[in-house]
Amino acid sequence: MGEKALGIGLGLLSVALWIGPIAVAFHSHGWNLRETLMPNKNQISAIENKVEGLVVDEISEDYLTLVDKEIDPTTNVFEIVVELDSPLTVSGKLLNISIDVSCESHDVSLGSVELKENVVNLPAEGTVTFSLLGSLTSEGNRHIETFHGGNLPEVSISGVLIELELYGINVKLESEEKQPGGPKEKPEKGIRDADEDR
Repeated sequence: MGEKALGIGLGLLSVALWIGPIAVAFHSHGWNLRETLMPNKNQISAIENKVEGLVVDEISEDYLTLVDKEIDPTTNVFEIVVELDSPLTVSGKLLNISIDVSCESHDVSLGSVELKENVVNLPAEGTVTFSLLGSLTSEGNRHIETFHGGNLPEVSISGVLIELELYGINVKLESEEKQPGGPKEKPEKGIRDADEDR
């Protein structure tokens, strides 16, 4: 008998724990279903104000500086190390970046690159270094061997997809049009000339 009463009591407790918070939420919003489930205009505009101005209007390779690049001829995998001058006014996370890469001189597709790291922490208006990995297409491999001595040439980029997390909100930025020139190369001394800055 005691076990049965305990079972019934635990069942009622479970129901109360499920229904109680829902009832409190409805009560605090005057038993109005719409107000309980939907954020009000003030809450929506507060979120819009936080997100507004966090990202730039257009994606530009001007924010990237090429630090290093290398190709493994046995696997056709290439790695590009870049430095990003974050245009964001708040810190966030870079979740993914995907870019189609072509030879700038000959307009031959070399492949696409993606973020090597799982996540890159982006400082507000700061600088961060990360790697992009890609696999050469067979056409890209032949092109590099024939026209560039096995070295990665100057590139143009297209099909840019960037996924960010800002204030816990995932943001996707896309650019389909081809942009001549990839990341600018870092000067030998590691310091940019003033003319190279934005």
